[in-house]
Amino acid sequence: MGNAKTALRKVVGTVPLVKQVMQDRSDLRRAVDILTIEKQQLTTERRIMAAHSFLRGEGIEIGALHMPLSIPPGASVRYVDYLSVEGLRNHYPELRDLPLVDVDIVDNGEKLTKVKNGSVDFVVANHFFEHCQDPIGTLMTFYKKLRAHGVLYMAIPNKEYTFDIDREITTYDHLLKEHKQYPSQKLYLEHCREIAQRTEKHKTELDIAKCIKFLVESKYSIHYHVWDQAALSELFQRAAIDFSMNLSVEAMIKNKNEIICVLRKFPRSEENARLATVRQQYFSGLKPIWERLGKPEPKIP
Repeated sequence: MGNAKTALRKVVGTVPLVKQVMQDRSDLRRAVDILTIEKQQLTTERRIMAAHSFLRGEGIEIGALHMPLSIPPGASVRYVDYLSVEGLRNHYPELRDLPLVDVDIVDNGEKLTKVKNGSVDFVVANHFFEHCQDPIGTLMTFYKKLRAHGVLYMAIPNKEYTFDIDREITTYDHLLKEHKQYPSQKLYLEHCREIAQRTEKHKTELDIAKCIKFLVESKYSIHYHVWDQAALSELFQRAAIDFSMNLSVEAMIKNKNEIICVLRKFPRSEENARLATVRQQYFSGLKPIWERLGKPEPKIP
């Protein structure tokens, strides 16, 4: 075998056409590597651009692990996770050698019981929302913790570009039902079954049952729900109306396999004042359209 490889190398080195083909393959491989790196840099740059455009003051980031968001100068952040750094390294062996952020607050990110209401200027939760069994309840929690004009910054997987591609988009009505029934072991098991079938691709009932058993016993952090940009937009708008949250969608940015969502909390009094100003500006003393356009008044027979 060694002699055959040596002979092949000699042929590659002496035949110009073969040598050129090998060089072209090598160049193509390097080009693919460069494009991959550039895509990763672009993904990071879009996150940073959105963060530096909207984040100010004092905030928290949930579940940052080894990939904390770049915070703009002048802003400060405390890190929240449900385990200490030591606990996280034990729970996630694959992260054992990575530089994890220091956890400032050990708390449930969906409840934030150790963070006072109205005490932070921003909440960052990247690739966290899809792991929440009750996204509507989590959204309400984030809203309560924000000060007036506070910003919620979330990067959420776009199911069209992830391993969730074969799962059905989670509808708002489904989320509303789960919010009313939360917590529900029955609904949790239904999600585990969907993952076993649609994501893990198990076909037989035995293999599906094994997968569900593994997910439950290991407390594996699953993607309970999946969205595309349209579904997320509907979720934010309908939840804001149904649960009296004065949230404004400031930006939704497609970023490779995720969607960066930026929402802002406005005080109700300011929103009412804005509406009153607009109505005063456009509709105070409103004349009939024909007068505004300098046309004769229409005659009704």
